[in-house]
Amino acid sequence: MTILNVIYSDKQECIKCKEAKDRSSFYNKRNKNGELVSQTTCKECLSLYNKQRRFENISVVDIDSLNNEEWKEYEDAGIKYLISNLGRTFSPEIIGYRHHKVELKQHESKKGYLTVHLKSGLKAIHRLVAILFIPNPLNLPQVNHKDGNKKNNKVDNLEWCDNSYNQKHAWALGLISNTGMKSPRRILDENQVKEIFFSQLPHKAIAEKYGIEKSGVNKIKTGRNWGHFTKTLI
Repeated sequence: MTILNVIYSDKQECIKCKEAKDRSSFYNKRNKNGELVSQTTCKECLSLYNKQRRFENISVVDIDSLNNEEWKEYEDAGIKYLISNLGRTFSPEIIGYRHHKVELKQHESKKGYLTVHLKSGLKAIHRLVAILFIPNPLNLPQVNHKDGNKKNNKVDNLEWCDNSYNQKHAWALGLISNTGMKSPRRILDENQVKEIFFSQLPHKAIAEKYGIEKSGVNKIKTGRNWGHFTKTLI
């Protein structure tokens, strides 16, 4: 099917916006015969199309249609973004839609947290929400999810904390274990523990071999450390 432009003397109709515009509003290109002809889409519509391609991983959402949300600005590398108290992040740009903002697509990190691409790079959603909506007078370094769900970034599910509180809270919810292979302080694997448990070498020699304290060797042999595993070896 051939699409023909409607030409009004010195004007030309854009096939996208259907507006008659000056010929200078269109880029020129050469056809197969080498003739210089005007493109059928105006420069403004082409620019809009390129912006939409640049944001192909985002969805368009009408902010005004959502209830019980608060919005605050977060500036990143000179660009102001809108952050929701429900954990949503919006671009400041309006792309071809009146009264609409652009919600940025969120990605799950290797640790299970939701992140979003801002101009300076990846940002964790829970930290953005906490920074904007939760006071932090003690300057605590971490943000905890009260229900243990890393994807629930609503402001009432977040709290500032230190690393000790964060770890204890995770253990209390059963999200991590402080024993064996799941321990965040683990420096040995099960094969090494087995070797230590059955080793006949002096405790000092074992400690030097595996880079641990001599007391650690004793705790493994007596079952105070890794007891859940070593009792299966007997």
